[in-house]
Amino acid sequence: MLAKVPERIVLLPLNVTAPMPAELKGPSAEVWSALEVYLRAHGAALKTVAYPTAHGLWIASIRDARADPKLKDPGFDDAARLLVGKLKQYAEFDVLIIPSLDVKRATLAGTKATWDGAERTIAIETPRGEAPVASDAAIEGAVPGVSLHNVVLNAEGARLHEGRAGIALLVSARLHASTANDPPTFSFVPVRDPFADRRFLIQQTARSLAPFIPTLPAARLEDLATQIKSAPAEGAAP
Repeated sequence: MLAKVPERIVLLPLNVTAPMPAELKGPSAEVWSALEVYLRAHGAALKTVAYPTAHGLWIASIRDARADPKLKDPGFDDAARLLVGKLKQYAEFDVLIIPSLDVKRATLAGTKATWDGAERTIAIETPRGEAPVASDAAIEGAVPGVSLHNVVLNAEGARLHEGRAGIALLVSARLHASTANDPPTFSFVPVRDPFADRRFLIQQTARSLAPFIPTLPAARLEDLATQIKSAPAEGAAP
């Protein structure tokens, strides 16, 4: 039986407490949708705060923490505790979730990339007539991977959970033709929709919140993946 999930949750906008990587500003809407869909599936009554308001409260919390003579070396937890107090002026809640996205170094071994508990096969484009690249091909190095980081605080500002999970790769690989005596060479190109695999996105969203938010059965996650909303097309009207 699943543990009881807090009913009243304030979910902050993504990256209130850290800058959003430029390459994620558009696609990040899909991650927000995944968080919202997953938490509502647990029966949570979600509330949020507009980004400018939330960011302003965070900056004020940092300032107040630094001005407090009782805090010798204030850090994230000190500012977050003050943020909770400021948010309680707007709404009552049981927990606050602070989500953020960042770009991490995903290590390549063959066609597999691993980072923050995730393993993904990098898509490889081969020249016409070339055979597919074997999974154990001599490809080494690192590529950029996106991770979702969640910090959960209670209504007193105490940290209840912190979780991180890799959710997508930002590039694919392109194999360049070579002569019989030369090893193949690869280049990396940005992917258009890094969160196209909605099933993986919802699975990793669940992982980043577990065990505080119990993971739903696989069949339920499959259904939730279809409910994730796409990010607006670039240049589209709001």
